[in-house]
Amino acid sequence: MKRILLFVFILSQLSFSLTVYDPANHSVNTLQKIENVRQTLEQVQQTQNQVNQLQNDALNLNRWAGNLLEQNLGISRKDIDNLISIRGPVRKTRNN
Repeated sequence: MKRILLFVFILSQLSFSLTVYDPANHSVNTLQKIENVRQTLEQVQQTQNQVNQLQNDALNLNRWAGNLLEQNLGISRKDIDNLISIRGPVRKTRNN
């Protein structure tokens, strides 16, 4: 009797550890993962496009600001660079 119970117990434990393969579920999961990868690639492309657009916007804004300063105030980019370059020595002199 003990042997029969032991055999039934071992058999029941083995049956719970068997892996069940469902081809329909596997194909659905595979298609879903492919779709996720496709969407991720699209998001990467969109982000790259946005970065490029922001770079172009920054360049255009910089050009526009330089033109505005030069036309309205008569200050060129070279004048601004000169002011920036002498700012450091002037601060040192002023602090001493």
